[in-house]
Amino acid sequence: MDDATARINEEFLGSHSLYESRGRLHTNLDELTITSAFQPIFSLAHKKAVGFEGLIRAFDQNDQPVAPYEVFARFDNNERNVADFDRVCRALHVSNAIRYELDAGWLFLNVHSRVVTEGDTCAPLCSQLVEQTGFPPHRIVIEILEDAIPDEDRLAHAVEVIKGFGCLVAIDDFGAGHSNFSRIWRVKPDIVKLDRCIAEQAVEKAEVRRMLPGLVTLLHEAGCLVVLEGIETEEQALIAMQSDIDFVQGFYFSRPTIAAETLDWSPRCLQELSQQFAETAVRERTDCQQILSSTLADMRNCVTSLAGGYSFEEVCQGFIRKHNIACCYLLDRNGAQIGPNLDLRQKKPSDERFAHLANSPGANWARRPYFRRAVAELGRVHISRPYLSVRGAEICITLSMAYTRNEEVYVFCADLHQSEDRRISCSG
Repeated sequence: MDDATARINEEFLGSHSLYESRGRLHTNLDELTITSAFQPIFSLAHKKAVGFEGLIRAFDQNDQPVAPYEVFARFDNNERNVADFDRVCRALHVSNAIRYELDAGWLFLNVHSRVVTEGDTCAPLCSQLVEQTGFPPHRIVIEILEDAIPDEDRLAHAVEVIKGFGCLVAIDDFGAGHSNFSRIWRVKPDIVKLDRCIAEQAVEKAEVRRMLPGLVTLLHEAGCLVVLEGIETEEQALIAMQSDIDFVQGFYFSRPTIAAETLDWSPRCLQELSQQFAETAVRERTDCQQILSSTLADMRNCVTSLAGGYSFEEVCQGFIRKHNIACCYLLDRNGAQIGPNLDLRQKKPSDERFAHLANSPGANWARRPYFRRAVAELGRVHISRPYLSVRGAEICITLSMAYTRNEEVYVFCADLHQSEDRRISCSG
C-alpha cells in the first residue's frame, strides 16, 4: 500500500479502509466488496476523452456482481450511512484515478443529494481528500441531481461553497423529472449533463430532434457546457454532433471499465463519426439544393416580375401551383404584411383550432429572422430554419427575398410546410 492510501485510511476513512487487489483499490462495506469503474467523457471537437466519471462496482461474498441501485438502497436509510458511503466512494474513485494515472482531464464524482445540501460539509470533505491525495480540486467535477433537492436556497448555497473550494459543478440528468431552467440560471453550474432519455427520444421523435439544438443554445447562453449521456448508437451520436453538444458519454464510445489498461482516450469511432458527419452535411446541402433549385430560380423570377410592376396575384399563381407552396405574402420595409396570404389551394388548416390565425393582413413579421436577413441582403433568396408557423401551428420553412420598387423596399415570402417525407433544413 502506498503512503497516500495509508494516509487516507488513517485520516479520512477511519474504519472503512482501502486495500489493494488485482492492481486497483477496493473497500469492504456491508459485506460487499466495492471498487471503481471509470467511463470516459469525450469532447466531440477534440476527439478525445476530457474526463472520466467514477462509478462503483460491487460484488457479494461469492464474487457475484451487485447492481449499483441495490448498493445505494443499502445505505440510503439514514443520513449517517449516506455520508459514510459517499465519503468512502469519493476516496475510492480519487485514489483509483491516481493509481490508474488519469493525470489529465476531469474526474466526475456523484455526490448524494443529502451530502450536497450540507454544502459547508461537502467542501471540507473534498478539501481533506485533496490534501491527502494531492489531486487538484480544479479537476474534480461534483455531479448533483438537482431534481432531488427541492430547496433552491440550499442548492444554490451548496454550489457556491463547492465552487469556492475550486471544484466544478455539474447538474446531472437534466431533462428528467422536474428539471427546470430557473435553477440553471440561479445555480449557474459549469456543466449540464442531459439525461439519457433525451438521446433516446431524439431518435424516436422529430420534434425532440428539432428542439435539441435550441436547448443546447440556451444552456450555452447560460454559461454551461453540455454533456449528452446515454449515447448507445451511431444515430444518437450524429444527433449530438448536429445539436452542437460539447461532450458525449455512453456505450457507443466506451463502456465503464475497472481495468486501467482498457481505458481508451481516443476511440476510432470519434474520427469516423466526424468524417460521417462532414459527409452527411455535404449530402444534405446537396440534396437541399437539388430539391429547392427550381423553386429558388422561380422565386427570383417572381421577384423580378414584382419589381417590374406585375401584380402580386398574377405573379404568384403559377409559382404556388408548380411548387406546392403553402402560401405567399408580401411585407413592406417595416415587416408589415401587405394584404392577405395568397393560397390558391384554399387548403383548410390542419387544426381548426388555429383557423383564425391562418390569414394575417396587417400583421407585422419584422421580428422573424427570415425578414431581417432579407432586408439586410437585398436580391438574395434566404431560407429559414424549420419553425412553428403561428398561422396554422405547423412546422414550415420560409423563403424570403427583398427587392426595391419605386425606391421602396418589399420582402416577398413563400412558406413551405415541412413533413416527415419532406424535410428541408438547409440555409440559403
